[in-house]
Parts: sequence; structure tokens; C-alpha cells
Amino acid sequence: MKLSKGLLRFVLYITIPLIIAGVFWQVSDNKKTEQVQSEALPSAKVVRGSLEVILKGSGTLQPKDQVAVHLRKDATVRKVYFHEGDVVKKGDLLFELQDDNLEVELRKLELSLQQQQLELNEALRQKEKTTIYAPREGVLEAIKVKVGDSINSNTVLGTIVLQDRTQVRVPFNRNQVQNIKVGQEARVLLLDSLYSLEGKVTKVDSVGIPQPDGAIYYYVTISLKGNYYTKGQDRYVQATVLTDNGFEPGLEPGQIEPPEAIEIRSEVTGKVVAIHADEMRIVKKGQKLFSLDTEEIDASLERKKLALQQAQLNYESKLRELEELRVYAPIDGTILEQNIREGEQVESSSDNPGPAVIIADYSKMEVVIPIDELDVNKVKVGMPVTITAEAVPGKVFEGRVEKIAEQGVSKNNVSTFDVTVSLDKTPDLRSGMTMDVEILVAQRNDVLMVPVSAVQQKNGRSFVMLLHDEEAGSSTNSEGDRELPGQILEVRTGISNEDFIEILSGLKENDRVLVRFEAAAESGRSFGPGNRMFQPGLNRGSRR
Repeated sequence: MKLSKGLLRFVLYITIPLIIAGVFWQVSDNKKTEQVQSEALPSAKVVRGSLEVILKGSGTLQPKDQVAVHLRKDATVRKVYFHEGDVVKKGDLLFELQDDNLEVELRKLELSLQQQQLELNEALRQKEKTTIYAPREGVLEAIKVKVGDSINSNTVLGTIVLQDRTQVRVPFNRNQVQNIKVGQEARVLLLDSLYSLEGKVTKVDSVGIPQPDGAIYYYVTISLKGNYYTKGQDRYVQATVLTDNGFEPGLEPGQIEPPEAIEIRSEVTGKVVAIHADEMRIVKKGQKLFSLDTEEIDASLERKKLALQQAQLNYESKLRELEELRVYAPIDGTILEQNIREGEQVESSSDNPGPAVIIADYSKMEVVIPIDELDVNKVKVGMPVTITAEAVPGKVFEGRVEKIAEQGVSKNNVSTFDVTVSLDKTPDLRSGMTMDVEILVAQRNDVLMVPVSAVQQKNGRSFVMLLHDEEAGSSTNSEGDRELPGQILEVRTGISNEDFIEILSGLKENDRVLVRFEAAAESGRSFGPGNRMFQPGLNRGSRR
């Protein structure tokens, strides 16, 4: 069938514009595709500079030292020395309490302690008496016990005859003895040898002895150095005493008396276990003569020691209770609260007793901030910190890390550790303010670095995508997927912060690297099935 000329012209009039329009839209769509393909990928240059690692946190400003003082005794408040708002020094007496019963008990224990000490001292003296020593130098003429004998207190063990002194007794009349005194010098003449000796008055009798002729003699004892006694022979002397009123001669010659004998007696009960000297031998003063068994005395001595220790503990315990009646400031600081008054009866044993005093030291302040478990090992005690506060704009305060918690706090499967930062108190800062803290934990100067997002981690290794100038854009494969835009390199990294990471090896300054493949993906780009760009083995190279 043939179309009429008019119908043909109508068809051509409609079809040709549609064909032209289709061609135009196809060309336009191809140009848009090419434009997308030619867009540059997100990238960054490797730059050189300074890199700092800073940890941040916020916390509330508090005094470093704050102590609540609680009473430990039920008592009456006798005296209060400071009040709220007062500044005190460590050791200042804050207040005194009074407990009359406690003071009486302490006095009783003090007396008991003294008694136990006396008894122990006596037991020690008894032990010392189990060893008997020579009281004077002389001849041990008689030993009256033997080893194994059981003796009582005051038993005579032996006799020592003194050899260093000789005594004579010379008579004087009543008038003469009134001038004679102990200690005066005397002149003694041995009548059998006419040998003259110097002596000293040691005794003046106050009672006279009547004589057959009616006279009354008062005898004076004169001591001579040396032994002039001869056993079995009477020896006489003539004596004259030098008094304050002149010489007083004896009325008659005096006779040399036998040497003085001293009995050695035991002062304790026991058994003789050793004799350390022989009869008729000269012994020196202080020489050991006898030893007695000490078993019973040792047992008694041990009991006395234990009793004394117990009395001492009882006394010290009560003394500490008494000391608790005087309450002292444990730190330097300011009294924030004081909850007692003079004359008030306080009861420490009541349920939940509040503090008597709260003291805070504002000379040093502190802020506690939480640090993530991944970062806490970077923090060291003593590190400097910078501190700011919204309440004090424009000012920066200096501090230091004071303490790092050993135990972390877990929340939502994330653990944080409290780090305590200390700083000096300034007039601008007040307790309770919110403080922002920055801790500089690492710093490197003149290092190579790239954005953190440019580095990918795989099995403990680090990789980047190195771009070349001609690779700023990428091509598509036969399937229409974007091909890899550059070369994957393994790099060695150092420190990093939120923005940059240090490059130790693998790149050089001004190299250009791809910044986050994910960023490209988020912008709508596709880089092949499964986004293969960081899969090791695919188009990966290395730079030495």
C-alpha cells in the first residue's frame, strides 16, 4: 500500500525529531559516564612536620586531700579550738574530750604496771643472789656446805677472816671520850716491839664499863692497816687519840683483838650446785664463792616478765584511749564542716555517726579523668598536662599526672582507667569546676606523616595505596568495574593521633596516597567486586 504524500510528510515530521533526540540523550549519558570516570580519587600528599599524640578527658576539680575526722570515744566535748572556715596546720589540736571513768581506769593500770615492775625487779635481784661473792678480801677459813645441799635463806655457807685490818680497844674516861669522835687519827705503839703505827677511830662506846676500883672505862676501837694479830699470843699497845682539844692518851694499854670474821650467808632458798674456792685460801673482794640452783627462781622470773608485759599492754591500750580524747588535725587545710560544740555529749557508737570535722587542703587540687584501655599504657606518672575550664576562658593551667589506676572500670564492653592529675590552687579555680585535660603522651618532630585514613591494617601489617600522576583517575574493565587506581605498598608506621600517622619507611615526602577507600565507596564509586583494593596480593608492590 502506498502512502499518500501528506501522510508520509506527517510520519517523517514526527520520527526524525525523535531519532535526533535519542541520539542526543545517548551522547549526553556517555559524556556523564566519562566525566565520572575521570574524576580524581580522594588523596593526600606525604608531608613532613611535627606530630603530637594528645589524650583528652574531662573531670571535676577537687581538693587533693580531704579528710573526715570521726570520733572513736563516747565522751563530753571539753574544749573546741577551731571552727568552720578556720585554716589549720597538721598536728593542731582541734578539740578535747573528757571521760572521767577512763582517767580513773588509766590510773589503776598505771599503779598495776608499777607493782609488776617492782616484783620483776625483786625477782631479778633474787636471781642475782643465787651467785655468792666474797664481800671482803680475807682467808676463807671455813666452808660449811657441800655441793648438792639444799639450803634455806640466811644459811651460813662459810667464814672469811679479814687480813687487811687489825683492831685494838683502848679505855678512856668520861671526860676524854667527850672529845673523841669516829674518824679521828690515833697513834698506836706496839709495846712488844715499840713499833709505832697510824690508826683511825672507828667506834666510841657511849656506855661505860665499871672497874673493880670504881672507875668507869669507855672503850674506843681503833683500826690499823695490816694484820698484827698472832694467834695464841697476847699483844698490847699504847694508844693516843688526836682530838680537836689536843692529844688524849689511853688510861691503860689495849689488847690487839683477833681479826674480824665475816659469815657468808645465802639470801635465797636453793640447792648448792658449785663451790668455787678452797678453805684456808685468800680470796679477793668480789670473787665468786658459791652457786645455787636457779630453776625455781627462773620460773618465777619468767612469770613476772609475762605479768609485766600484760600490765604494759593494758596500760598502753588505755593510754591510747585517753589520747583519743585529744583530736588533732591530720592534714593542713581548711575546716569545711564542724559538727560538735563544747559541752555536747558525743556518742561514737550510735548508728551511722557523722564526721566531727571535715578538712580539705586547697593548696593542691586534682582532676580524675577516664582514659581508654588502648591508651592508658601511654600515660606515665609525672607527665605534664595542660588544663582548661569553660568557667575560666582564655586561661591555661599546668599540672602533672599524679596517679594511674591499677583497676579499670568496664562499661558497654569498653574499659577505662582513672588517671589523676594534680595542679596548684589558683584564685581562678574553685572546687567543683569542670576541667578539660590534655596529656601530651608522645611527640615527634620533622617526621613523614599521612592521614590516618590512608593506612589500612591487615594481620598486624600496614598498607597504603600509592597514586601516580597518571593514576589520579582510574579506568574500567570489560565488566564496567573500576580498576585499582595505583600500587599497594606495605609501610612501617610510628605514632599516631586522631588525624595523622607517622610513616617510618615505605614512602617519601610528596608521594600521593589514596585516602580511605571507604570514602570513595561512600561517594558512589565502585572498585570491582567486593572492593578488592586492600586485599594483599592484588596489584601490590613495595618500595625499598
